[in-house]
Amino acid sequence: MKCKKLLIFFLSLSFCSLFAQTGVKERIPVELRVAGIGNTGIEVIVVDTTLYLPAITVLSFIGIKNSYSPEELKIEGFYKTTSAPYEINCSALEARLKKIRVQLTSFDYLIEDGELFLRMEFIKNFFELEFRYNKRRLVIELSRVADLPKVKYVERQKRIEHIEARKIVLPQPDVTLERTFSIYDGGRLSWNVFNRYSKRRTPSHHYNLNFGSGLLGGDLYMRLYGIERERKPFQQFRTQWRVPIFEQPLIRQITIGDVTTGGIESRLVRGVEITNRPFQQRYLFGYEDYDGYFNPNIDVELKNTQADYEYSKTDTSGKYYFNVPIYYGQGILDIKSYDPWGFQESERYRMNVPYTLIPPGTAEYSIVGGKTKYTLKRYSSTANVQWGVTSNLTIGSSIDYIDF
Repeated sequence: MKCKKLLIFFLSLSFCSLFAQTGVKERIPVELRVAGIGNTGIEVIVVDTTLYLPAITVLSFIGIKNSYSPEELKIEGFYKTTSAPYEINCSALEARLKKIRVQLTSFDYLIEDGELFLRMEFIKNFFELEFRYNKRRLVIELSRVADLPKVKYVERQKRIEHIEARKIVLPQPDVTLERTFSIYDGGRLSWNVFNRYSKRRTPSHHYNLNFGSGLLGGDLYMRLYGIERERKPFQQFRTQWRVPIFEQPLIRQITIGDVTTGGIESRLVRGVEITNRPFQQRYLFGYEDYDGYFNPNIDVELKNTQADYEYSKTDTSGKYYFNVPIYYGQGILDIKSYDPWGFQESERYRMNVPYTLIPPGTAEYSIVGGKTKYTLKRYSSTANVQWGVTSNLTIGSSIDYIDF
């Protein structure tokens, strides 16, 4: 009888010892909360008091690039930036982050239904992430990591939504007021006077008067400026009356008065100019298509020093496309791609559009005739023609006549 009791005691003792070694595996649904990213539901495995997390699910959710090989039980990727590669090789019981190597044990991982689970304490120490598990609430929390790429990705998405919500879209006007003919439509006078004194030079007095007005359906502009001094006093008076023509694209404006010619040698003449040049100086050159290839299905941002911020996404082949307004002058255009893992690519374009270029497909002409001022006072005429061949090429021709 004693032998039977002893046998039963030893058997139960060895069973308890075996039970303590293997432990009880239990799947528990919990909520993963990551500050700055959001919440998601996952299933974890608890063996006694040890918590194991589904590796690929957790790493993907918090934005750590990963690639899993089930045959080799190996996870590869990079952490935060491509300059920080890592590898977790469960079959070789070794992990590496940059040049730092860590030894794994058989208790650091589990394989359940073909899915790899890693011990939470191992992930916490390996990636230096402050995971906290609340047993009562069944919640795993991760405090905000500012330089985590997924956090930046979510912040960027919110910023894009905010920009889109605040974008101003101008509605089409209900009523358009046409320009009406008037004999006199008001005017404006501006002036400034200043004196200059120097020990080495005689005093000089400078003056500048400008007057603009609407007269006989056109625009009248007059300017008087000069310098009063003992030697070589200087004075100039210029006047110009311009008539805009809106309905006729072949002749957009006629100017009578003091006009500057183009041609081989620029001259100031008092005469007439007929042209199809726009009323105001161009500031928009046109629109250019910018496209290229990054990784598929990622965000692409365009920042232009001359225009507004633009946002797009690459398609399944990785192609992006922007139709960008190009303005005269100099500027920089940056195109950057962002993915949730922290991988970035960028392209930069430097723009330099001189005012001598005209939009492609546009033809401009100017015919000026009159009498030169402040020189020989000879009769002169000039005809200029320009044609925008492409966005990079404008060709032109000029004919000058001077009555000697």
